[in-house]
Amino acid sequence: MRGAVVACGAQTPVAPPGAALQVETVALPAVSGPMTLGVRRVYAPEVDEAQRQAWDPVFQHASEVFAAAGIEVVEEPPLLLAPPAPGLAPLRVGVGLGEVDALAAVVEAHEPQGPAAADVGVGAPALVVVVPCIDRVDPAGGQTRLLGHATRLPGGPRLAGWASFVVVGTSDCGAPGPQDAEGLGRVVAHELGHLLGLPHAAPPSVMTPGPETLSERPRFTDAEAVALRASPLVVGP
Repeated sequence: MRGAVVACGAQTPVAPPGAALQVETVALPAVSGPMTLGVRRVYAPEVDEAQRQAWDPVFQHASEVFAAAGIEVVEEPPLLLAPPAPGLAPLRVGVGLGEVDALAAVVEAHEPQGPAAADVGVGAPALVVVVPCIDRVDPAGGQTRLLGHATRLPGGPRLAGWASFVVVGTSDCGAPGPQDAEGLGRVVAHELGHLLGLPHAAPPSVMTPGPETLSERPRFTDAEAVALRASPLVVGP
């Protein structure tokens, strides 16, 4: 594997590699026994009570996806962000945009014992922030409405102090893809998979990108289940 200097917002290297990095692949050991994942919902102020109630079956379906991988999702009491909160309708994500950074500060202010930006504690709850809409702004121009967004991966690079959480949009955003509770539940499972360390994958998997795939009721593969169970956010008995 070789690295290169990349300009902010650029998708191609602008300088030749300065060093070579040798990477060793190590197989993850299978972890047996019951495992649990703590999850806490965090609602933006713009998400009203009716919408919050509508997300109960969404999280139930997400829990079923994890249950198929041998992981029980244990929900902690939800949080409702109170004003002053950043304008989250829509939440804008992309290189150089500060909305997610501002949202991280608000979430951390409400959840001081949750995952900090610098570290992810063992067994800390995975935060799922529900906002009205998510727009991804391409540095080269253009805008795409997203169903979900993962701010970072555990152990990955910190960007502007972002906390470790995922963001999902309510079903009235107009984003392409499933709008039913079961489909949105797979979106939540997909983004939580990123938070737990999984990349995108080839089908059939809930980690396969694209709204069409999420409509086909995929689950985590056996290999992905092994990786999930090795995450520091997933704890055993």
